[in-house]
Parts: sequence; C-alpha cells; structure tokens
Amino acid sequence: MTKEGPKIPVKTRVKNLSNEMITYIKSPEYRKRLELQNVSDPDKVINDRIAKVKQTEVTQGTPSLAYIFTNPNQKQRIPALTLSDDASDYTAMHELSHVTNYGDTFFRNEKGNANTASGKGMSVNEMLYMVNNTTLPSKVKKEISDRAKNDERFNYYRNPTEGMAGEAHSFDPSELKSDLDAVRLLFKRHGLVKKFGENITEETINKALKNPKIANEDHFIRMMKNFKKKNFVDVNNNIAMNGLAKATMA
Repeated sequence: MTKEGPKIPVKTRVKNLSNEMITYIKSPEYRKRLELQNVSDPDKVINDRIAKVKQTEVTQGTPSLAYIFTNPNQKQRIPALTLSDDASDYTAMHELSHVTNYGDTFFRNEKGNANTASGKGMSVNEMLYMVNNTTLPSKVKKEISDRAKNDERFNYYRNPTEGMAGEAHSFDPSELKSDLDAVRLLFKRHGLVKKFGENITEETINKALKNPKIANEDHFIRMMKNFKKKNFVDVNNNIAMNGLAKATMA
C-alpha cells in the first residue's frame, strides 16, 4: 500500500512508474542532456535504457531493493525489483532508477572514455558529478575521484574508509541518483513541477520545505542532507563543470 493512496498491486504500481520513467527518457530534454555530456550514440543509450526499464522483473517481497539476476530460460542477466507491499511510490521509483544508473557495476570503456554511458550504467563523469556536488568532505571526494581515474568499481565505496562512513546513500553515485529521481516524482505528485525531471529553482525547494508531506519524506530528507540547495538545483537541472569535462546529468 502506498502512503498516499489505495492499495494497488505492486506490479501495477511499478508499471505506472515505468511509464513515467520511459516518458522522461524519451523526452527532448533527456536527449539534450546526453548530448551536452558528449555521450556517444545517445539514441542507442536512450533505447537501451528504455529496454532495461521494460525488461525489469517485479516481485512483491521484503526488503525493497533492485538487483540483477540471470534468467534461467533466456540465460541473460536482467534487472529486477523486489518491492514490499507497504513501500511508497517514492521508494519504488528509487529502486526503479537503479535499473539505468548502476554506477557500482560500471567501468570506463577500453579507451578510458569518462563520457561513455550505457543502458544500465552512468558515465564516470556523471558519477563524479553527483559526488562532487554533495556535502562530502573534500578528502572523500578526492578519494572517489582517484578511484574513478584508476577504473575501480564504484561499489568499492561501500567499504568504509577513512572519512567515509558506511552509509552508501551519502556517497554512492547510484544511490544519490536514485534519491534524485524519487524526489522528482515527489515534486510532481505535490504540484511543484508539471513534469518528471523538470527544472527547479531554490524557491521550489523552499516551497517543498513548507509542505510537511514533502519535507518529512525520507528521500527528500536525504537529498537535503547530502546537497546544499544550490547543488540540489544543479543536479536536478543537470548543469555542472565537474573537473573532467563539461557534463550534464540525465
């Protein structure tokens, strides 16, 4: 059951959210963001990401999470979600977002292109962009940047190191992007924007803080903890100079 509506079957809820996500991925704004990031063959990335969302297997269970499994019939690795019956739609959107942003399983291509994205993973620049806009200490940001330059997996960040607590939602790029998409849905549902992924301003955030249904929502609370207002706006609106290349964030 969602926190704001009648009980709807988990698969139906995720189907509705998938349609929301696919509409955004198909939008001119989304393609423009990929182009500004210098992503090679953006049409292929878009089509691959749409396919990943459509391919996602959904089951009801606890805890709510996203993962990859090998389909025994097709013998291929496909994305999957497990969603508890009482999880909010914002939690569902957070998990669905992981389908196309698995930063912790993404490597640069063989030429070391930091702008290369895929159907299931963000580019290195996208990941560093998310991290560099957070309130993390400078030494942690540097460690993450150094690891990226050495082509290390981003899930290594889940291991606590000096200055980096074990809470993945504060530094894992995939978790940060999933929180952003959850809040994009939250803002749309409460009338702060008309479209999922629409540009916002600091005034949008100020209005959100005055609405208890937004201000007390877990994903919004994490976003406010991890980003200053200006950076919150920047990551939503997808404009950044991240030190490696001029990039935007789809």
